[in-house]
Amino acid sequence: MNTTRTARVLRLVMLLSGTRRYALEDLAEKFQTSERTIFRDLDTLREVGLLVECKDGRYRLESESVYQSRLHRLFHFTEEEAVILYHILESMKGTSAIKEKLVKKLHVFYDLNVLQQLSGSDDLKKIETLSTAIRQGKQVKLMSYRSSNSQTIADKIVEPFDFSPNYEHLWAYEPSSGICKQFRIQRIVRVTLLTTYIQYKGKHRKPFVDIFRMSAEEPVDTVRLRLSLKASNLLREEYPLSEEYITRLDDNSYILTVPVANYKGVGRFVVGLLDEVIIEASSAFRAHLHMWINKYRKKIES
Repeated sequence: MNTTRTARVLRLVMLLSGTRRYALEDLAEKFQTSERTIFRDLDTLREVGLLVECKDGRYRLESESVYQSRLHRLFHFTEEEAVILYHILESMKGTSAIKEKLVKKLHVFYDLNVLQQLSGSDDLKKIETLSTAIRQGKQVKLMSYRSSNSQTIADKIVEPFDFSPNYEHLWAYEPSSGICKQFRIQRIVRVTLLTTYIQYKGKHRKPFVDIFRMSAEEPVDTVRLRLSLKASNLLREEYPLSEEYITRLDDNSYILTVPVANYKGVGRFVVGLLDEVIIEASSAFRAHLHMWINKYRKKIES
């Protein structure tokens, strides 16, 4: 490999050794190269024995591999630790050569768009505590969690095991319900680290998550939509993972064929663009949408 590619591959290993997953387009943009080049770099990592894991079109190094544990010892900071370090550096008054050098190194090896967002938010302390719990294998209590699904505000004892991209959500197993759930970080008032170690590691498994960010144990259906150019553009911009499920027919006609966890996410998308979307399948989704629209029509007319 030439020097430029060697540096890029090393930075790629650093990025993928954290907890965050990256799409090809994100990596291509970060390294200012093509998605095809990034794909070749990923193949190189596989050839040297690293286990590259891909879920929902996003990549990271397999966290359970022997190589990965060695990498964590070699690379001194996880992405979460880099967030903390960045936060400390930003809070320091004035400038110095050492401070600028450290910030430059963080820019080289980590995604500072994410770090900057986190360092300026109230969520950083919660993420720090959750990261500690994951590393130590301990349970946590999510204080006064505001759940949209159950319409309740309550404390929840969970076993955290991963974050979503950009650290907006926490993946955790909830012993009381026996379900792995996604918890939005912003809806947690505070995180308390418990002394109890995790008891259900074998059940720590992410369920299926569709392109609309809805989750379920398995897909309930596959939906097929005909999209206008406008609908296609809006879908790609709001839900980037939709890209691989879209097929172009002509300049103003696209087909989306995608598995869904439920009809909520795709339903909201279609209802917001009724003039731009045609439902080609499935009949079950079409029936659900009719019922949904009729329900709200009655509310409006009453």
